[in-house]
Amino acid sequence: MNNSVIKVNNIVKEYNTGTVSVAALKGVSFEIKKGELIAVTGRSGSGKSTLMHIIGCLDQPTRGSYFLDNIEVSSLHPNKLAEIRNLKIGFVFQSFNLLPYLSAFGNVELPMIFAGIEKNKREKRVNELLELVGMSERALHKPTEMSGGEQQRIAVARSLANNPEIILADEPTGNLDSKIGESIMNLFMKLWESGKTIIMITHDPKVADKCQRKIELLDGEIL
Repeated sequence: MNNSVIKVNNIVKEYNTGTVSVAALKGVSFEIKKGELIAVTGRSGSGKSTLMHIIGCLDQPTRGSYFLDNIEVSSLHPNKLAEIRNLKIGFVFQSFNLLPYLSAFGNVELPMIFAGIEKNKREKRVNELLELVGMSERALHKPTEMSGGEQQRIAVARSLANNPEIILADEPTGNLDSKIGESIMNLFMKLWESGKTIIMITHDPKVADKCQRKIELLDGEIL
């Protein structure tokens, strides 16, 4: 039995800029098994963000195949990709990406509204998640009333709303000072120990060193 949750085969991603085609990824292949904690590293322009967008079903490769839970997703219709994205993958971004007009509670609840989960179940789940990330007392506060570390805790709670198997984190400690960044990293370690598959895009060697293994990119290829 194959316990790979992610299998990327010879992925190429090209962007056309006028008459010139630029390859951001040049034949990348790897597998990630269920329950792994992986760092994707590399300098700016190495292809990390492009790879994240493909793994997260936010973009599709030019060539190559991508299997998520043994389903070939690289050529699916965008509506189907959105459905898979909402149920299977939780996203955490460097810039938090919280909606400023919603409270902490509302931000965490939103993915469940999109998934059609009934109100009572949503409320119970949001309260559980806010407690998990230590933010119960901030439930009614808006992002502008929170520190960066608090906003990132809410973003982590939101990523878990639909209980995804995979968490994809893009520089999750990048905008935080080292002490707060460490507390966010500890939160990710706790989630990993609970059985989540976590992929972290990071420039930070300290973050990468806490992961089980690294996938290092250089100029669109794996080193």
